[in-house]
Amino acid sequence: MIAPDEMRRLVRRHIELWKTATHAEWRACFTPDYSIEDPVGTGARPMGTYAEEWDNMHAASLKLDMEVYRLTVGGHEIVADLRGVTHLEEPGMGPDAIDGARHAISYTGIYTVEDDGLLSANRTFADPVSEDLWKAFYPTLPSPGERPPLPRNEAQLKQAIEDHLFFWNVGSYGAWRRRFSNEAIVEDPVGSGVRNLGDGRALWDRAHAENTRVLLGCHRVIVCGMEALAHTVHVSEASDAPPHTSSNTEIFAFDEDGRIVSWRVFRDS
Repeated sequence: MIAPDEMRRLVRRHIELWKTATHAEWRACFTPDYSIEDPVGTGARPMGTYAEEWDNMHAASLKLDMEVYRLTVGGHEIVADLRGVTHLEEPGMGPDAIDGARHAISYTGIYTVEDDGLLSANRTFADPVSEDLWKAFYPTLPSPGERPPLPRNEAQLKQAIEDHLFFWNVGSYGAWRRRFSNEAIVEDPVGSGVRNLGDGRALWDRAHAENTRVLLGCHRVIVCGMEALAHTVHVSEASDAPPHTSSNTEIFAFDEDGRIVSWRVFRDS
């Protein structure tokens, strides 16, 4: 199995080549049948050559720069937290207006890495953008306003995650378990294998023991389609040790009723 440090190097190299290399050099980082879902909710599709998209993203009117600021590995997948900046031709509004307008976009990509060192899939969770930026980034995709409405909106799915965190932290097992469907699955950490949540008791009892508890926090949620990516903090408190804090990336998938059907946790080592 490919080592985590090698996976991190591969993602950093792909991002650096995006900024400095030719299209052919950059495309060689990926398998021929590379699958892309950008943004999540628009459906997975073959990347193909990506030549048209490359030309669009490197045009003078867009010029997308990318910087990665955190990489978290789980099994054959790696979460890349990125900051993108577009350099538009229209003048800016501040003291640096002479340099042109800029739009900053924070987003997270989940890459699948093969043992041969090639990237084979990517799913991108991105915050909503304006209609103009959407057309600039995704000229071949219908905008959110042009697609049929989903059974649950962004606010409802964010509330579902907030309910999960709230009832977990206050120790209300029954209310917490009702946030999940009867058939919910969990993978924690990613790479350890998927299992049925069941009644959730085994997971719950470990984190709500007499002398130990785990509190969950969240500082960012990105909703795309019927999925959400959350940047979370887990704090483990024990009576005989100082608190231990970890930063994680969690992906939730929901059913039409807004219940969680899949819960995957990438743990930052």
